[in-house]
Amino acid sequence: MPVPAIPALAAPSVALLLALALTAGRGAAQEQSPAPPQPPEAAAPGEAAEDAGPGDPDPFEIVLASAGFLADLPAFGFDWFVSYDIVDEEREKLTFTRSGSNLIARDVGFFATAEEGFRLRDYYYDGATFTIAAPQENFYSNAPFDGGFEALVTAVRVRTGTVLPLWSVMSRDLPARLTEGAEAAAYIGLTRIAGQTAHHIAFAGETEDWQIWIAEDAGRPVPLLIVGTETDEQGWPQFRAWLSNWDLAPEIAPERFVFEPDEDDLPASMPDLEVGRPGTAAPSPARRPAPADGQAAEEAQR
Repeated sequence: MPVPAIPALAAPSVALLLALALTAGRGAAQEQSPAPPQPPEAAAPGEAAEDAGPGDPDPFEIVLASAGFLADLPAFGFDWFVSYDIVDEEREKLTFTRSGSNLIARDVGFFATAEEGFRLRDYYYDGATFTIAAPQENFYSNAPFDGGFEALVTAVRVRTGTVLPLWSVMSRDLPARLTEGAEAAAYIGLTRIAGQTAHHIAFAGETEDWQIWIAEDAGRPVPLLIVGTETDEQGWPQFRAWLSNWDLAPEIAPERFVFEPDEDDLPASMPDLEVGRPGTAAPSPARRPAPADGQAAEEAQR
């Protein structure tokens, strides 16, 4: 499944949650939710679980409806907080965090800010120029690019090794990415998260399991939390992304996407983004958070 990914804790894998969903007595998973009885089997992508009752929600329908809702919005913004695990050769597990906010207006521009430790980065794109700025270090780097947001994602990754923060949440291709790689799915139930009622859905894939919490509000079915577990990696590292403060109809001045350097800001070079310009963003886990600029894209796709 391509979604924004995040390395996480030693919580139960989605495979375990799926197993809970498939048993007659769902134990703790059932206690957290007043939802109707769940499907006895995980559904294959695009089809409802066999023997599911008429009141049993289809996990794929819920997730794809949320993804389609975001993909159809002309503009939106949200805040995010990401934590991810790294397991070293000694099997020591360390957790790191990133946070920031994103804003996009389709066919107009994009802005994001990201904080990782003491490093701050701002990203601007106005449809003609892409800029990375380091406000605390007083430097910036930009390059012309008029291929649109989807192609920009790939161009920046290929030419600079930078993955734009949570870009896949803003991608028009989100519906196609969100369940990619899913071999099984289960509707765990309704729960409360950050004061909102949410659908809790679990997916299992060949090398990664993931869970998604989506607001139950039919008018605002936004994702609230995404957790992924890399089941083929030592220590089962996880990632988590909390998405909050959604603004689904932001008022945006065009200059919001244009970087204006201060008198103390110094320019730095950026590779030509137009060289071998790709047409669209290549598939990659939409669950993964973008790494800080300067980190290799391969590292982000662990």
